[in-house]
Amino acid sequence: MIKRIVSLAIVFALIVIMIVQAIVKHEEHIKAEKTAEKKAKIEKSNKEIEAMYNQALLSDQDESPDLKVGTTAPDFSLKNLNNETIHLSDFKEKKVILNFWATWCPPCKKEMPLLEEVYKKYPSTVKIVSVNIDPQADVKRYIQNTGITFPVLLDENGDVNEVYNVMTVPTTYLINGQGEIKQIQQGQLTKDILKKWIQS
Repeated sequence: MIKRIVSLAIVFALIVIMIVQAIVKHEEHIKAEKTAEKKAKIEKSNKEIEAMYNQALLSDQDESPDLKVGTTAPDFSLKNLNNETIHLSDFKEKKVILNFWATWCPPCKKEMPLLEEVYKKYPSTVKIVSVNIDPQADVKRYIQNTGITFPVLLDENGDVNEVYNVMTVPTTYLINGQGEIKQIQQGQLTKDILKKWIQS
């Protein structure tokens, strides 16, 4: 009789263990599904933002900014992330890549590693001047998370953004050592574009 009770107890315990394991596996499956669903939503959101950006870029292509290739790049001064004042004219006699961007812009984030590569590879001949146009965001943390080391300036009042007729981001200007605008790129930079700019 005792042996039978013990056997029944063991069987009951095994059933309980199997039920618990089934519940745990079910919860893990639900959690995995929720994670996948969340990831899909984020990806969809990023694609929607990029589509909106591309549409804005296409609508802006017919509007020619006042600043043209061959004109002098207006000088300006802005604070960097260390609250130091930087002037564009500080980089006279250097080739300058002047890049306007925002934290909400997916193409801006995609081109940053390319700019970082140029910044590290050509420190004595090419200067990266990166101007953020949404300083209300936590730009410092954003830059830390991306691992970027080139200097970032904050256009807090939007004055420089306006002077350079930035209608969409990213927008990038190539400026030669004489302060003359040589190229204007509306939209994401590519490795080939940067290679041509550096070799020009």
